[in-house]
Amino acid sequence: MGYLDTLKAFEKVKGNLYYFSSFPDDQYFLDVLVNCKYDLIEEMIKVLNIDGSANRRVLFELVMPTIAKLYGLGIESTYQDIVVEMIDYIAAYLEVERLKIYDYHQMIQVLVQNELDENNNYNFLDIFESIKVLKKSIVMKSTKMQIAYLFIQYLGELIGYR
Repeated sequence: MGYLDTLKAFEKVKGNLYYFSSFPDDQYFLDVLVNCKYDLIEEMIKVLNIDGSANRRVLFELVMPTIAKLYGLGIESTYQDIVVEMIDYIAAYLEVERLKIYDYHQMIQVLVQNELDENNNYNFLDIFESIKVLKKSIVMKSTKMQIAYLFIQYLGELIGYR
C-alpha cells in the first residue's frame, strides 16, 4: 500500500483513481443537480436514450440511476460517488497525473482546460460520431465519456472555469 492509499484508508483524501484533499459533500452535488439547467438534463436524456422530458423528476428518478449503473455503481451510491466516478473516468482518459493530491476545484480546472482545443472549443463530441459504428462496449464507453463531458463542463461553468 502506497502513501496515497494509506491517506485514503485513513479518510484523509477522497477518490478512487485520483486523490482529493478536499471534495464537496453529497449535499453540494444535490444542490448542483436541483439547480441544473434544463438543457443539460435534455442532453443527458438524449445521450442516455431515456424517454422523458427535461425535468427534475426525470433527472432524479431516471437519469441519475442510469448514470450510476453506467459507471458500475449500485443503487446505494451517492451523488458524490457518481461525480467521483465521472471525474476519475475523464481524468484517466485525458491521462491526468494520478500520483498527486488534487483539490476539487483544481481537478475541475485541469479537466476543463484539457478538454479545450486551440480555439477554446470542446472537441470530444467529434470523436463520438466515429465510435458509434464500433462494438457495443466501445459505444458504452462513448456514452460514459459524453455524460462525464457534459457534467464536468457544467461543473466548470459553476466554478468559473469556462
